[in-house]
Amino acid sequence: MDSDRYHQKEKTYAKAYSWTVRHTSQDNQAQRKGLQVIGWLRTNLLVTPSGGKLWRFQYRFNDKQKLLALGSYPAITLADARKRREDARKLLANGVDPSEIKKAQKTATVAENENSFEVIAREWHAKFTPTWAPAHAKTTIDRLTRDVFLFIGARPIAEIKAPELLAVLRRVESRGALETAHRVKTICGQVFRYAIATGRAERDIAADLKGAMPPAKKSHLAAVILSP
Repeated sequence: MDSDRYHQKEKTYAKAYSWTVRHTSQDNQAQRKGLQVIGWLRTNLLVTPSGGKLWRFQYRFNDKQKLLALGSYPAITLADARKRREDARKLLANGVDPSEIKKAQKTATVAENENSFEVIAREWHAKFTPTWAPAHAKTTIDRLTRDVFLFIGARPIAEIKAPELLAVLRRVESRGALETAHRVKTICGQVFRYAIATGRAERDIAADLKGAMPPAKKSHLAAVILSP
């Protein structure tokens, strides 16, 4: 079957599937799990008892039958599933198990989430809260939540650059809260130093911003002259 005929067959199948789902079973294992299998050339669409439609790619690696998840239909279209299948085939052609690559990518994503600025900042805050006055602890987390987490909270802390933090501080400064911006910078510096100490960052980028903002105005208290 040439390429054009193959793609036309997949398009025809997709169109037919949009109108009806044929509840057929490809093998006993799928039947025991309550899955219906409809597929072409090892790219299968599994239909769960609840009606979910899941793209799967069947392949062999080291003489073992394997199944790779490609996503769910219709979020992942037939074209998307086909591209993911071809990417997996390229890995197989180079002697790489696509399932292991997917596991490694998932592990890396989890690690990034665990090392995000917000996760580390909240960990730092929880660790030191018992040593602070309640009002200071509340003010600190409120400033982080309002002024920092929304913008860089999800970023891996080791990947945040000085210009990103400066943009966060300038947002605070732009609302006429220059002193608060300086205090937020100090808090962020403490979070970065905690991340360095715990092996999750290598640099305190807050320290690199010295001189990047106007100095906060110092308030002067009136002198009190005591009578002799």
